[in-house]
Amino acid sequence: MKNSHFLSIAGLTLMIVACDPPPESKSERSRNQPGSKLEHQQNKQTGQDAARVALEAHGQSTSSADADAIKDFEDFAARWNRAATPLVRDYLDPNVPADRWVKEASQHVIELREVHIEMLARTLAIEDAGIRGTLETITANYRTKLDCVTRLHNAVAQGDAEAEQQAQQELSDAVAEGQRLAKAMIERLTP
Repeated sequence: MKNSHFLSIAGLTLMIVACDPPPESKSERSRNQPGSKLEHQQNKQTGQDAARVALEAHGQSTSSADADAIKDFEDFAARWNRAATPLVRDYLDPNVPADRWVKEASQHVIELREVHIEMLARTLAIEDAGIRGTLETITANYRTKLDCVTRLHNAVAQGDAEAEQQAQQELSDAVAEGQRLAKAMIERLTP
């Protein structure tokens, strides 16, 4: 069941502030969905625009610590993507058996959890209530994605096809919500 419906959520690595994925081999490119590079580029641009607009909109009234925190979200997203990319790639690869994926994905799930914890800590330390509120919403979305990935991992480990499909749908919804949040943030922060 590992590969059956995941194609609809291959955007797992397309997060709020997406960064360039690792270079792809020719075989990896052939596995990508049509349009995925375009979607990635759009999400990357959206994330960069959000960070730029947030800094410009709050530039004079934002402490340097808060400005640094906003910039840190680019690093968090890049680290998230580095952990999520092989997780998604191997999940989609029909040549990777489920038991091997479960074993190898465990480390990536741990990495995603570590990124989320650092993201949450950094968010809670932000002084400006408006910026903190915005980033709390984004951080909560990453938590939802983490929970969905964890449920997907557990479902594959247990061989529970129904739970796997449910986790896939929930993750798809969380990814769409993340993209909606990024767009809303840009609209809200645009002077």
